[in-house]
Amino acid sequence: MKLRFFFEHQNSKLFQLYLLQALLIISVFTLFFYSVGFAFYYALLAGTGAFLAIACLFRWMNLPFYILPKISGAVYVPTTAEQLEVMVKLAKVKPGERSVDLGSGDGRVVEAFAQAGAVADGLEINPGLVEQSEEYLAENKVKGTKIVWQSFWDADLSDYDIITVYGYPSIMKGLGKKLRAELKPGARVISNQFPFPRWQADQEEDSVYLYIQK
Repeated sequence: MKLRFFFEHQNSKLFQLYLLQALLIISVFTLFFYSVGFAFYYALLAGTGAFLAIACLFRWMNLPFYILPKISGAVYVPTTAEQLEVMVKLAKVKPGERSVDLGSGDGRVVEAFAQAGAVADGLEINPGLVEQSEEYLAENKVKGTKIVWQSFWDADLSDYDIITVYGYPSIMKGLGKKLRAELKPGARVISNQFPFPRWQADQEEDSVYLYIQK
């Protein structure tokens, strides 16, 4: 990830939390190396090197490099081509509708909904995946799309007609409350793999669930 990413994707909250996390990790490693006999200067260098090594490892593995609870993210699991086909089919996209993929990963869901006629956005907290998906969409000349470096918990989803998500069980209850509070009547929610607890699906196919906001 290049430094210019933070200038091109302005999100002051995430940027400040990212810096705070970096300082915390570097401080912990610096204190550790200092406690085992390193001179402070060398302890600081070793602590910074340890932070960079961990950050590179997480980047290589496409993991969300966040330890602070406020900016924690899920492990990236790509949607299969078969699941993606079912998601688009259940959504019944009308030309010009707005769709958003929560945790947009590699951008393929955004691409599929744009090709189906939607004005498609993606919200992704992992900077490495934001870069990767933007490059993918540009290389494939996909128009009418936007990838935003943002936690979907902080996003206003009220203008969207279609919401897609490949979440994990521990977030589904909280996310369900957010969607019920924000979405307009008739909005469709497509959940891949994991259902929303205590929600009645309007349709289900191959572990892809369709919910329509009442």
